[in-house]
Amino acid sequence: MPEFPPKLPSKLPDSLLKPEEKNPAKVPWYLLKNSDGARSVSYTLVIVFSLLAAIWFLLGIFEKLGPVNVRPFSGSETMAVLSVVYALYFGRRHQELKAGETETNPEPSQQIIINAPVSPGAQVAETILTD
Repeated sequence: MPEFPPKLPSKLPDSLLKPEEKNPAKVPWYLLKNSDGARSVSYTLVIVFSLLAAIWFLLGIFEKLGPVNVRPFSGSETMAVLSVVYALYFGRRHQELKAGETETNPEPSQQIIINAPVSPGAQVAETILTD
């Protein structure tokens, strides 16, 4: 009679334990690089959708191109799509910037007093708050 529950092997294959180490994900070649030099899906979407909106705007000038009817340009539809794409990009950028911040300024603002002559014999004390 077989045992219940069946015994599991003492060591599982590495492919079941750590799949990301065995086959690391590669970034596709067609993604554009953002200002940090890293390939970014959200940046690629921003560029592609912005170019599509510009092309649609330019094609909207014509009612018909050969046998193809061109839809008139709609600013509200374009903004509905672009606002989502831009929110994705800038939200992602903000998240990356927040995650990258490691240094904090524990010292409070310092007060510096500068005495500069305005006219001969007169001086002005100026207070500058620095961060």
